[in-house]
Amino acid sequence: MALASVGISLVARIVHRGPYYPGFDIVGAANGLFLLSTRSAWAAVREVLYQSRHYSAPFPYFSVLSALLPGALTTFWPWEYWAHVVTFALFLVTLGLILLATGVPFRNAWVVLLAWGASGALLSFSVAGIPWVTGFLPHALALWIVLDPRLRHRWLLTLLLCLLAAEVPWHVYELGKTACLVFVLGALLVPEVPRGIRVLWLVTGAVGFAQVFAYPSVHVEAFTGLRPLGPADTWMRIVTVGRMLATAWLDVPLLMVAAAVACLSLTRQRRLLAVMFAVQLGLMLALAMRGADPYEVRPRRFLMVDLYALTLVASAWGNGGRHQPWVRPVLVALLIAGNAWQLVETARFVRTPFERTATRDFGFTLPFTESQIDYMVRYADVDWSRELAARVDAGEKLLLVYNLGAYDENYSNPEALLERLYLHLGHRRFVDSVFAFGTNACRHTCLPIHPMKELAPFLDSIPADRPVDRGAIVGYWVAPQKFDEPVFAREREQMMQAIRARFGVELESPPDAKFVRFRLGPHA
Repeated sequence: MALASVGISLVARIVHRGPYYPGFDIVGAANGLFLLSTRSAWAAVREVLYQSRHYSAPFPYFSVLSALLPGALTTFWPWEYWAHVVTFALFLVTLGLILLATGVPFRNAWVVLLAWGASGALLSFSVAGIPWVTGFLPHALALWIVLDPRLRHRWLLTLLLCLLAAEVPWHVYELGKTACLVFVLGALLVPEVPRGIRVLWLVTGAVGFAQVFAYPSVHVEAFTGLRPLGPADTWMRIVTVGRMLATAWLDVPLLMVAAAVACLSLTRQRRLLAVMFAVQLGLMLALAMRGADPYEVRPRRFLMVDLYALTLVASAWGNGGRHQPWVRPVLVALLIAGNAWQLVETARFVRTPFERTATRDFGFTLPFTESQIDYMVRYADVDWSRELAARVDAGEKLLLVYNLGAYDENYSNPEALLERLYLHLGHRRFVDSVFAFGTNACRHTCLPIHPMKELAPFLDSIPADRPVDRGAIVGYWVAPQKFDEPVFAREREQMMQAIRARFGVELESPPDAKFVRFRLGPHA
């Protein structure tokens, strides 16, 4: 039953979403592909390791796991969905580490599936391209190191795992950096640990904690810049967050209820799980205290709470729940109810067609992924990117009056239209088939965009059928939008003037379309 619930839920999400995934899903993979295609493998790794600590917002752009790994896979087989596959694989690894940490026998692994099926957010983000759900990976690894008694007598293996656990947080969603607390609290709370291993845990946690503040990102600064609120305002925001959970906007709340029940079955050794669960819940509530209202509380930022809840539930089938067997039937009942609730919400979501009207042609394409400001998809933009890919697959070359300064590529909610094409084609085919020009070739990610100074020589070479035959070129320009960056507005005019000065522009789509397709004809 657990496997069926999870399987049906995942398939429903993937089929319903189709190609309409948010641009954030693939920006890391695109940057990984660019790094690996424009420098040596070691230079790419070195750049990622440096920028993961020095770039202001490194996730997911500078990460071995979310950038280089899907980027490397794309070099072997160009495909838009490697980022999604990697996220799913890493989530399965995380679940495996949870089983090891909690001591759940493989025959009882179904309880983890049942808990997964009770969380709509975990199901959705496990098949998302941007790996927010990987924030728990270093926590799961740290919990295994701290809670597995077998590792306390294997010094070398524990040392190697601690080194790995110290590096992994820099390559996942940034709340993964709080995994250092697992080592510190484990050293304080877990009994019957050799003194040397306890010291190793403390050192690992202290080094991780020091690095967080030595290399703060903008997301870390979001917590360090908190200001206290008055009692009334604080209580109002806590109530608002509670309403978000009770109405299943953040997630189906029954997994949280099950975690609270699981706390009744904890041994002394498992108290660490309850403390870390409270820490993650406290961090989420702290975000609610920022700004004018708790708008920064979103389903993806609730994932760490969800995963600690899942771990607490799993612990009831490990060493922590053996002395209070009455807890297990209660947990199973809550999880079954959570699965039913989640399936109903999923069915309601996937049965509702995407809203595509003249005034609204965007939305969220997975349930339990809503955000107040981002992670939305503009359906017409995705259709355009698919048209571009189909043109290149048919043997045509693209001349695009479009670059990273267009409003569709804004920092808050980029559509990543060029990145989609880049991953679909691979680096070499993109360079040979797509000609886009602009002052900026990088915005978090970098792409093979030609500098503006190369536009005139490129256009002048076309009549001689170099580098490409004029008849094989199809052009597109994007209509002006209110919030286009000024530099792109100027570059668009410069590009169109340069084209019209050399060729006749033969329109193949209405001139008032957002993306206007044209051919290069003889000069009038």
